Amino acid sequence: TTALDFASEVAIALAFCSSVMSAKSRAVVLEMVGDLPDAEIAPPDHVLFVCKLNPVTQDEDLELIFSRFGAVKKAEVIRDYKTGDSLNYAFIEFETKEACEMAYEKMNNVSIDDRRIKVDFSQSVAKEWKNYKLQQRERAQQYRREAANATAVSLGTGLELATHSKAKHDRYDLIVDGPGGRKGPKGGGKGGDV
Repeated sequence: TTALDFASEVAIALAFCSSVMSAKSRAVVLEMVGDLPDAEIAPPDHVLFVCKLNPVTQDEDLELIFSRFGAVKKAEVIRDYKTGDSLNYAFIEFETKEACEMAYEKMNNVSIDDRRIKVDFSQSVAKEWKNYKLQQRERAQQYRREAANATAVSLGTGLELATHSKAKHDRYDLIVDGPGGRKGPKGGGKGGDV
């Protein structure tokens, strides 16, 4: 029986390792196609997903009900962005993981506003995704600023921009400092072609 127990333990361990490796490879693929900001990202462990809510249930109601398990950072009923109507689910964010776990154990299948709610741990990484996109946008803007500064510095060595006023608008032409001194506007200005 010990060899049989050992073989079953090995089979369980191999199945577990296989499932972990499969999950990691799926996460890497999702990262490559842009569906996840990072393959190692995990959903928050202090946020509950609450569904099957009555449309009349408000954020404040949920905050009051769930606050008996611990401090609630935010209780948010998700609403249709056009009509503002409840989509009958919410996210409850707690200060601590322990309060979240206790609320999960006690609140599943409880009746709120004549509806039996379902409670689970949140699997959403939307906030992490939003933060990732914001950081990505800031990095791109910083890169553009640095590139613009580098371009302005390189234009300062022998090239400058000249302004020629026209009746309807201002026009910018490139003035080239050549070996024989400054030459007229390039690109069809009044000073002649270079």
